[in-house]
Amino acid sequence: MEYKDNYTLDEVKELVDWFKGKELPKAMRIDESTYSSNLPLTVESLCLQALLHYENATFNNSIRLLYKIRENLEKAD
Repeated sequence: MEYKDNYTLDEVKELVDWFKGKELPKAMRIDESTYSSNLPLTVESLCLQALLHYENATFNNSIRLLYKIRENLEKAD
């Protein structure tokens, strides 16, 4: 997913819905500089933040991290 200046509510809902019911690993190296030692909590927190603040560009990185996590999980399948 390409970085965007803003995301629509529909895009964010689709992304958050993708994670529902997924069994997540305990930890993940999301990218070269980002590691989560509790991935389920990280995803939960990022999803809440994305839904609440998707219109605020300050929080775009949270949405981008969710896309990176999803890409990593899809590659692992």
